[in-house]
Amino acid sequence: MQMNANLALILVLQILVSGFYFSNKVLIYKGRKVGWLMGALAATLAVLYFSLLHRYVYIILNVGLIILMGYGFLKKNKTSPNVEMLIRLVTIVVMVILTFSAWSGLTTAVELVSSVGLFIGTFFLTHNRAKTGWILYCVGHATAIHIGYCTHQWIFLVSQIASVIVSILAIKKISKQTLPA
Repeated sequence: MQMNANLALILVLQILVSGFYFSNKVLIYKGRKVGWLMGALAATLAVLYFSLLHRYVYIILNVGLIILMGYGFLKKNKTSPNVEMLIRLVTIVVMVILTFSAWSGLTTAVELVSSVGLFIGTFFLTHNRAKTGWILYCVGHATAIHIGYCTHQWIFLVSQIASVIVSILAIKKISKQTLPA
């Protein structure tokens, strides 16, 4: 009975996390600040989701994403040097933990590539480096497709494919905007 309840919870969280994260990508693509808030909500739910799946590198990733997505939502045109230093410190700490996880064998290379792509992609998007951010999102989501397949998380897998498509559309849109007339 307990196993069925856990499977049902995993399925519900998979749907919610996938839906909120996909909404996050679409809203950011459209330039809507509320997309960052959706991302923070998705990351919060993802911590629980990946805890149930024992995907520890994604737990670390999502804790960092809660902070970066919150920063993206609260960020004004002019940023405080102290806040910026704190965001960079959080980024360094998360990257050290992710690197240690890979070095110690707690995570696979695919999970590391996916996590780094998504985390640093978010960092770049919050720092007005959109093209680099979307390229890293594309890499992160593309490698997460493999993880969804291997873990039989089909809704997660489909949302990763959809997020790759949004990332490609964003890259194309930015590329068209930067072409000389």
